[in-house]
Amino acid sequence: MQNYYAGSLTIFGINISRLFIELMASVFMGVAFVYIGAFVAPKYKRVVAIVFAAIMAIIALVSLYLVFFVNPTSNLQDNIMYIISSVAVIAGAICAVISWWEKAEEEKE
Repeated sequence: MQNYYAGSLTIFGINISRLFIELMASVFMGVAFVYIGAFVAPKYKRVVAIVFAAIMAIIALVSLYLVFFVNPTSNLQDNIMYIISSVAVIAGAICAVISWWEKAEEEKE
C-alpha cells in the first residue's frame, strides 16, 4: 500500500494519522448505522438498535474473516488496521445502543 501520509509519525510501522482517520471513521460508521436505524423505526427503538448493532458486528466479523482467511495479505500493518477498524465499528455500534437505551429510559420517566 502506498504511503499517502508522508512525513507523519509512525509507531511500529503504523502511521498515526492513518490510524486516527480510520479509527474515527469506523466509530462514526458504527454509531451512524445504529442511530439512524433506530431513529427511523417508529416503534421498538431499543430492539431495532440492538438488532442493527448485531448486524454491524456480524458485518465487521465477516469482513475480518474475508481479510484473514479468504484473501490474506502479508502486510502486518494492514492486518492490524483491519482489526482496529472492526473493533472500532463494533464499539461505535455498542455506544449507540447504550445511548438509545438511556434515551428510552429518560422518556419513560
